[in-house]
Amino acid sequence: MKKKTSQSLRPNSPAQPSQTVVATNERTQQLGQDLTKGSVVSHIARLSGFMMIGFVANNAAQLVEVAYLGLVGTAELAAIAFTFPATFALHAIGRGLAAGGSSLMARAHGAGDNEQVRRIATHCLWLVVLFSIISVCVGSMWCRAFYNLLGANGLVLDLAVSYSQIFLIGFPTYVLGTVAGLLLRGIGNGAVPGLVMTFGSILQVILGPFLIFGWMGIPAMGIEGAAIAFVRSRFAAFFIATRTPRYQFFYSPDPIVESHCTHRPTSINQ
Repeated sequence: MKKKTSQSLRPNSPAQPSQTVVATNERTQQLGQDLTKGSVVSHIARLSGFMMIGFVANNAAQLVEVAYLGLVGTAELAAIAFTFPATFALHAIGRGLAAGGSSLMARAHGAGDNEQVRRIATHCLWLVVLFSIISVCVGSMWCRAFYNLLGANGLVLDLAVSYSQIFLIGFPTYVLGTVAGLLLRGIGNGAVPGLVMTFGSILQVILGPFLIFGWMGIPAMGIEGAAIAFVRSRFAAFFIATRTPRYQFFYSPDPIVESHCTHRPTSINQ
């Protein structure tokens, strides 16, 4: 009886090193690929290949959009040219935030610390949300003055402002999806973000003529139709991304961490 009581009062023994290694490997495999094993060349090809496809598709969609607007008129083509510096700067800042976050996430992921991975991802995405809100507010108020400073005036200025105001509506979902994809690449998942980005670009190219030229009975909206095609396609890509398991780790609890946090020591009365 005394032996049984002494065992119940004995604190839980610390995990053995082998058990710690196994738990670390389970945590690492749960969120992404283990990049410490396998061929380095294959890892680089797999991570960069899909993202290259996504970025090429994204740039190709922008070129096709310019070609569509060139068929509408020279004023529309000039207006979209004036919007390029602003849109490019917004994309660059978003990708810069993603580069810093993915670097930190890669280190935490290599250490098997899922809780730290999610914490970094959460902070990075909230920074992106804050950046998006500021961009939408500042862009909506000052885009006309900015384009006027670049030399736009008259009809070209009005068209550039109309495009930018619609573009800014869909910018938060676009930059959130892009940043989330780059963060996933930091933990070894490059295929899904690249495919999602490619899907959004293809959808934008398909929707563009219907909204710009007025196909299938849809009213021709010109440069505003190009902006609406961008907003709808990127929102659809973002919605699909949030439905995939690879993206859901951003907002789903870690079972291992959750079970550890909810664990309570055994009462001495038991």
